[in-house]
Amino acid sequence: MNEKILTLHPAGKSGVRIDRAKYDAVRTALEAIVTAGVELPQVELARGVEKVLHGRFEGSIPWYTEAVKLDLEARGVLVRVTGPGKPRWKPGTKAARARRTASVGAPDAKVGGILDELRRLGTEENRAAYRRQGVGREILGVSSAELGRLRKRIKRDHSLALGLWGTGVHDARVLATMIASPAELEVRTVDAWVRDLDNSVLADAFGKLVAASPIARTRMERWVATKGEWAGRTGWTLVGLLARNDPELPDGVFEPYLARIERDVRFARSRVREAMLRALAAIALRGPALEASAAAAAKRIGKIEVDDGETGDRTTGIPAPPWLCTESC
Repeated sequence: MNEKILTLHPAGKSGVRIDRAKYDAVRTALEAIVTAGVELPQVELARGVEKVLHGRFEGSIPWYTEAVKLDLEARGVLVRVTGPGKPRWKPGTKAARARRTASVGAPDAKVGGILDELRRLGTEENRAAYRRQGVGREILGVSSAELGRLRKRIKRDHSLALGLWGTGVHDARVLATMIASPAELEVRTVDAWVRDLDNSVLADAFGKLVAASPIARTRMERWVATKGEWAGRTGWTLVGLLARNDPELPDGVFEPYLARIERDVRFARSRVREAMLRALAAIALRGPALEASAAAAAKRIGKIEVDDGETGDRTTGIPAPPWLCTESC
């Protein structure tokens, strides 16, 4: 039986299983076509691979070219160049190209091995607890403590994180947010991931990852303006985390969000409302000036109820000052 490998996707989407020999043939052709100092658009990549493999390749060359190109892009072997006109691709760094041989096929085995370990660690008690928190997708029931131990062992592995997210398994996706490299996050990856969110546990874990990345502020500004429940929650989580953890940002960045919270919090969906109130508390804790403004806004807002569902568990851990009143007051 021919060896199969699981490709990666640069946006963390599910890869595809393809024949290893066909992968190697297309990869070799792509690396020969995309050379130093050259940036090629998609049409020229496909045309070049077709020319190299014509008459000695079984299968759809354009399909395999796209799958392998995305995989090499996820590994840093190829780099997408954006700007005026259509995207183009150029070679990645020498170090990324040197790692290519060792890494090809490894994520498939790594992802499978981690999933097996997660299945062994999961319990029915934890699965029930996650369901009470609104987790509806496939749940293995791994505790946060066990996920933390896995994170310490794995450390940072961005390729593995992309593969784990692509499985669609809740526990694997939470672990992916813990081992992904914030410095390697791309806008298209986080924009794809935010569309996959469907519960507060994963949304808050994802928000913590993005908050540590260079693109945190731009995503914060974009997501607080969305109508989607989970993107909105993540956007307000970013407001709170950046207010609490980034002293380099001027207070003026956060002042407009106080007015926005005061205006919209009563009409927001419950999970978004909860994140907005946490952001209000975090902004208040930045210093006396913002605390006074936040306190005045909170007084005008009055008591706000937050429906935590069947559980009172909170995951972002932003402390609230005594004047911020929710249903638990």
